[in-house]
Amino acid sequence: MEGNETRGPADSACPQGFALTMTRLTPFIRLFLLIGLFLLGIFGCNKRVTNGDLPVTPEDGEKSRIPAFGSDQTFEIATWNIQNFPKAGENTLKLLAEIIQSLNIDVYAVQEIQDTVAFRQLLQRLPDYEGIYSADTYSSWYQKTGVIYKKQLVTLADKKQLYWNDRFSFPRPPLQVYVTADFGTVDFDFYLIVLHLKAFSGAENEDRRRSAVQKLKKYVEDQIAAGADPDFILAGDWNDELTDEDLHNVFLPFLNNPEQFIFLTLPLAKNGEVSYYVGNYRSLIDHILITTSIQQAYPNIETQIIKLDQLLSNFYQDVSDHRPVAARIPIVQ
Repeated sequence: MEGNETRGPADSACPQGFALTMTRLTPFIRLFLLIGLFLLGIFGCNKRVTNGDLPVTPEDGEKSRIPAFGSDQTFEIATWNIQNFPKAGENTLKLLAEIIQSLNIDVYAVQEIQDTVAFRQLLQRLPDYEGIYSADTYSSWYQKTGVIYKKQLVTLADKKQLYWNDRFSFPRPPLQVYVTADFGTVDFDFYLIVLHLKAFSGAENEDRRRSAVQKLKKYVEDQIAAGADPDFILAGDWNDELTDEDLHNVFLPFLNNPEQFIFLTLPLAKNGEVSYYVGNYRSLIDHILITTSIQQAYPNIETQIIKLDQLLSNFYQDVSDHRPVAARIPIVQ
């Protein structure tokens, strides 16, 4: 049976057929043998049973190498391209579940969900989390976006996808949800838009990303002007760098409006930090953008690229060529 191991009589590890004549032994020897058989029954027959539906608990050594990013006083959000999930099948499911639990982040905005069955299996291994994924599909290899979130803290509402019919700007329609994080004494509410913009270099691909950025800026501004919650977080794989020269910088509509928008990843980009690496290529293309209303309400936001590849030797092979990029927002004072 898949996911379970059972042992029948034919292959039992327990001793069978002991043909000892107990009556011929002295009382002391009989007592000694009975105790021995009792202990053998406890320890010799205690076979481990595995069940693929049970949550995966990290080994102590593994967990100690993945320090928690989250805390009870902060709200954490990470964007993470989980590369053709599941990149290495069962190995990916196991390691990714361990990472998500150990990091203790409240919301993960994820990209490149290739296998939705495997995604649901991942959630089964995460007892503290639930998740959703986008509804768009074009082929069996199409990569979806999604959200993984702590179910005791976070609720999602108003799930929808934007720009369904604009394949030029958005080959993968952005996924929007309204997030409420309940800290008991205070709630943190905001719109989350999960992105995975057009990949690769070249003038046309750059133009497609530039068009996407322009439309996203206008969309957020129009929503706020119409009375929506002014708190927005746009997180995802933007497939471009914030520090490009102006001629090629697709992010200028946001960067030139610091009164309304803040890229939390901009200081990291200026410091030469890296979120994506293939061969000798290194770049920071995974970003978190917030509206300034969030910064004003919750100052001292910390942003970090979590370098799991430096903690786990098989991270690149089994999980992703992207590092998670996470922000920690102080909510409880």
